[in-house]
Amino acid sequence: MFRIVDHFFKEKAIPLKNIIAVATDGAPPIVGCHRGFVSYLKKMVPEVMTVHCIIHRQHLAAKHLSPRLNESLQYVIAAVNRI
Repeated sequence: MFRIVDHFFKEKAIPLKNIIAVATDGAPPIVGCHRGFVSYLKKMVPEVMTVHCIIHRQHLAAKHLSPRLNESLQYVIAAVNRI
């Protein structure tokens, strides 16, 4: 994946140093410390900031909700989606 992103940036003449932050889903192929996308990016841009996407974190937490709280949350989600 890093090679694809690197190629895209080179093709568009955008230096990788322009990347200041990356939000990820936390998957091992992305954040792996030896061969993950982030590790390759940090070799090129050591100061890049990485964060675990808040939406993905909420999804992980939601998988462990009690059934009653999950049901309540579904009403909130439906209301927000109508806005």
